[in-house]
Amino acid sequence: MPLLGEFGRRSMGRRFVVTVRIRRTGRS
Repeated sequence: MPLLGEFGRRSMGRRFVVTVRIRRTGRS
């Protein structure tokens, strides 16, 4: 199950980066 955890963590991190990027762009 380590693969699933790693995949989920990577997806979560990617999603967080995308959200921050969108927020920054929208604010600008």
